Amino acid sequence: HPFTSFGELYSIVVLEYLAVYGLSAMMGMVVPRENAALLAVIVAIIAGVLCGFGPSIVQGRTWGIGWLQDTSYARWGNEAFFTMETKPYRALFMVDEVSAPFWGYTLDRVALDLFFMFAIAMAYRAVAFVLMVCLNRRKQL
Repeated sequence: HPFTSFGELYSIVVLEYLAVYGLSAMMGMVVPRENAALLAVIVAIIAGVLCGFGPSIVQGRTWGIGWLQDTSYARWGNEAFFTMETKPYRALFMVDEVSAPFWGYTLDRVALDLFFMFAIAMAYRAVAFVLMVCLNRRKQL
């Protein structure tokens, strides 16, 4: 059974949905309506891959894409989930000494991770709003 409480897990899932819908809104402002759904799915999958498991955050920093991983909602959601799920095993499996540094996660900052997910989701929506207002001005008259 999961060690994460229902409320904590639910908050991660809700924030991921909020971010994905913001990302989709942003894509919907950039491309025609017929292609927006497909592009939004592709971009959401790419953003989900940047969560820190493959490539890890350590690898991403050496490859020069660490900044891209840091702007992905999935990176912060996985760090929060990793922190909560490994808490019971920290002494037994040396999570602090081996696993967290291997993946590049910083443990015990779940509230900050959730805040970053929320901030990224709101930033996606703000960019989508600016794109909606600024693009295709002649169609808005």
